[in-house]
Amino acid sequence: MSRSVQGARSSGKLMIAIALTLAVVLGCTPSATPGTSAPAATPRAGGTLVVAIGQYISPLDVIRTTANQTTVAAVIYESLYTRQADGRIDPGLAEKTVVTPDALTWTITLRSGVKYHDGTDFDAASVKWNLDTRKTHATFTLKSQMGPIEAVKVVDSKTVQIVLKAPTPALEVILSSQLFGMISPTAYTKFATADEYAKNAAGTGPFKLQGLPAEAETKFVRNDAYWGPKPYLDGVTFRLVPDGSSRLAALEAGDVHVADTLSDAEYERLRTEGRVSVGVTAQADAQIGMWFNFANPLTADKRVRQAIAQSLDRASYKQIFRSLGDDPPKSIVPVQFRGSAPSSTQYPFDLTKAKQLLADAGIKPGTPLQLITQNTQPAYIQLAQLLKQDLDKLGFVTNIRLSDTTGWLADMTLAAAPSSTKWQVSVAQVNASYLDAESILFRFFPSAADAPKGSNWQHYANAQVDALLAQQAKTVDAAQRDRLLAQIQQIVFDDLAGYPLLASRPFFAYSKAAHDIDVIRLTPPELRYGRTWLAAK
Repeated sequence: MSRSVQGARSSGKLMIAIALTLAVVLGCTPSATPGTSAPAATPRAGGTLVVAIGQYISPLDVIRTTANQTTVAAVIYESLYTRQADGRIDPGLAEKTVVTPDALTWTITLRSGVKYHDGTDFDAASVKWNLDTRKTHATFTLKSQMGPIEAVKVVDSKTVQIVLKAPTPALEVILSSQLFGMISPTAYTKFATADEYAKNAAGTGPFKLQGLPAEAETKFVRNDAYWGPKPYLDGVTFRLVPDGSSRLAALEAGDVHVADTLSDAEYERLRTEGRVSVGVTAQADAQIGMWFNFANPLTADKRVRQAIAQSLDRASYKQIFRSLGDDPPKSIVPVQFRGSAPSSTQYPFDLTKAKQLLADAGIKPGTPLQLITQNTQPAYIQLAQLLKQDLDKLGFVTNIRLSDTTGWLADMTLAAAPSSTKWQVSVAQVNASYLDAESILFRFFPSAADAPKGSNWQHYANAQVDALLAQQAKTVDAAQRDRLLAQIQQIVFDDLAGYPLLASRPFFAYSKAAHDIDVIRLTPPELRYGRTWLAAK
């Protein structure tokens, strides 16, 4: 293959500021970018939006799942706080929050008249159950972030208190994650396995499950008992179409209204032809990184990791994404996240130095190396081929293992300890569920999150990182907290616990009939359809 391929809240002396980057609002123009708008149009009620998705990972059980994908879950769940398309963190199911001057007690007044989809009441007891269950669940994705919570107390049916061990400035943005979407305790307790619960999933959101979910197609219908503004749509249907070209063909044929995870090669054509609408983010939001297994004897040697890093011609990789590719990232935390900081340590392409490092580590030419991809999307296949070229030049005999996401999770995150030592190098997207640097740092690097308990699938352990993560989580002063976050990123980059390879600007394609699709800029981005409407045919 050729290489040319918010809000802020204050109480007494406490000021908690959440700086989020603007989100893209789609359904506006054929090429929607931040700040653009379309001529006013009158929303129309009715119709079912059909969304073609490339992967479907246990999305209805946001407690048991170890995945970070909430595209489907976002239509039925709501959190105490909510991210808006303009980047604000607004009250969600929490109507009002009062924080004590010492920042240790959050008293939350809940919205009245809210019910779960199974007809049970949303109240303080159910909030306590939701938070307590996540705090004690062994594999909940954001369990590390719940460490500062000392207790959750029911004051009355509409008031709950969160008592903290230490000030937690990111608490509001953490609780805005869809992974903290409120689930009916009754449904979750009654249907005690992930598969059974998924058939009876119950949140408080604007849509509710219709019939039995399936990988091929899962349907949601408007929740007519919804506490907020009712959706215009009759429903939303998610259709699994694993092949990207097939998703695009379905969109262009009018069989679906939205298609996700399309090939970047199609962006210019779609934008130029104008038959469907496309939106692109202003910054390179999506990052793909290389992950090393610290439990494997080969990649546990830092000299080997350094040799690999310096053998990679990262500058050439952005061509995979053509005009949407960006320069190699300088941190494992994407630039749009609050607290992102570039590392002063970089690993410039230097094959001679890389070969010497490998020789110093005692690794002989011809040593086999396995590279596992997170999925089989074209970009991952192209990247794996380029990586193989570079790694083979370094002296390895590289074997590419193309894995779908479910198989990759089984190999990495869910693997039992003995088998988890077998993999060596993986290529995976840097995903997070809220726009703060700690959402990535807490997810992938604490020793307490070592797989299979959490998402530290590389089995990285650094006591200094653990201590700094705990310290930043309770640091109220924003400037000091940023310095701590930068220090953590520097250590992780030095250790090569996660090495960013390339970044790109995600783009989305959708029918011209679809209006007001909100895109929340996460990794991967989260699409919401509460305001969406379909124009008449």
